Amino acid sequence: MRLKSLLICLFFIISIKGISQHKVGLKFGASLSNSYQNEVFDDTNNLTSVLAGLNYNYFLNEKYHLDADLLYLTRGFNFEIFLRDAEGNQIGVEEAQFNYRYVSIPIKVGRHFGSTLSGYVNVGIVPSILIKATHETPAFLGRPEENLDVTDQVRSLDIGGIVELGGNYNLSDKLTLGLIASYLMSFTSLSTDEYFASDDIKLRSILISAGISYSISNKNND
Repeated sequence: MRLKSLLICLFFIISIKGISQHKVGLKFGASLSNSYQNEVFDDTNNLTSVLAGLNYNYFLNEKYHLDADLLYLTRGFNFEIFLRDAEGNQIGVEEAQFNYRYVSIPIKVGRHFGSTLSGYVNVGIVPSILIKATHETPAFLGRPEENLDVTDQVRSLDIGGIVELGGNYNLSDKLTLGLIASYLMSFTSLSTDEYFASDDIKLRSILISAGISYSISNKNND
């Protein structure tokens, strides 16, 4: 139901009339994410993953615009496991992955400038629905590789804030290429009564993406 409500909200935004120009597009890229306020794991490493989705943008006037995405995004972190022999000597290092896969709907407002070659800044809020959460541990010291599904234990709705800096190049009157750098920080915790209840694990991510969009004229303004 939560995912359905978010999609209805997105489609409502898209259906607003009276905007002089609006664009639809595809975007894809990479995510570099980690945890913060994480007391269970003292030192975590960045998790690198891919992102892909749809984008909708429309201009309120010559300076300001609204923007919405529908993204498939994996976030999380890596945690090093130090392998030791019977005497306590370190004999190797392996890395466990904590993966959280989301459908995210960033909803943003922004300021744009320029024409053929243009730039913009966006700020907004990002509700995300958890699709799957896993802990992946490699085989070590005779133990088999493990892939533990913890989806039912992790908080299902994540709310975060996002800041974006982007640039566009108009290939034609209709087609535009874009490059976007984003910083996404969760306000809500992954933790629940069943999942690291004594901690307050949150995620933050740097997103680098590229996209192509198609400009649609508003018939009401023709």
